[in-house]
Amino acid sequence: NPGDMVEVSTKPKLEAVPFTQAISGLPKRVKIIWRPHPSISVQSYVVEQRKFDGEDSWKRVCEVKGRLSAECIDKNLEDGKSYQYRVIARTNGGLYSQASDVMVAKTKSIPPEVSNLSASVDQPKKIILSWDGSKNQDVVYYNIYSSPTSFLLFTKLASTKNVGYEDLIDTNGKTKYYKVTAVDNDGLESIKQDLPVKGKSLDAPPRPVLVSAVQNGSSILLQWVSDSENIQKFYLFKSFNGSTTRIVNIQSAIYEDTDVQAGVEYEYRVVGVDGFGLQSDKSNKIKIKFGK
Repeated sequence: NPGDMVEVSTKPKLEAVPFTQAISGLPKRVKIIWRPHPSISVQSYVVEQRKFDGEDSWKRVCEVKGRLSAECIDKNLEDGKSYQYRVIARTNGGLYSQASDVMVAKTKSIPPEVSNLSASVDQPKKIILSWDGSKNQDVVYYNIYSSPTSFLLFTKLASTKNVGYEDLIDTNGKTKYYKVTAVDNDGLESIKQDLPVKGKSLDAPPRPVLVSAVQNGSSILLQWVSDSENIQKFYLFKSFNGSTTRIVNIQSAIYEDTDVQAGVEYEYRVVGVDGFGLQSDKSNKIKIKFGK
């Protein structure tokens, strides 16, 4: 009859997906799985995500087609961050179920920073690096980065499975700066040290100073001084008439040259050699003309 009250009700909202799980510990991603919804009217599932702090609104990360499909992978996430997820079923009529319980998952963290990094300053033609091995069992190797200064870009020098590295260097007294990172079996890399370590190849010994060359009867007596205690021997360079000869393995800072001829001018220079075989620059030169 006109004016009679009619009571109607909408169809109840579809129940939530019965089981959901978000899997933690994966590199840069989270895997979400669920049990298929029992309603045959379901044609897809919407997976939503937001940051764990809850400040962000929910955003759709994937829609999986098919009632029996039950997996979504959220990729390109930040390392070591927690995220919230929920799953909503969608029917072929465009209706949405209640949201599932909220799940929390955390991506895999990067390895901890490499500690106790040190670099040598007393090795000939090389710099030796050492550091503590990572306690993270997933770490499989280390990357070494170097730079000629502490403030320029650090470029990758090498990778090693060892907890040390020898950087071979052709130059004496060369300074380099280093940082080392740890890399795990998923390719996640630790952060570099804020401050690099400074290494240096051993300096060549200082050059001797040739102080005198005097005629001593039928020979020339040469004397020089050296400021380095590391000098093991000396080389004497003797030039005359356009040619140069080297006299090696002189053990003291004095030498008597008996192979001389009257009327010939001789030029002498000295080089110091340390225990590693590193040679100094040549000393100053002294000229002397041998008389009769």
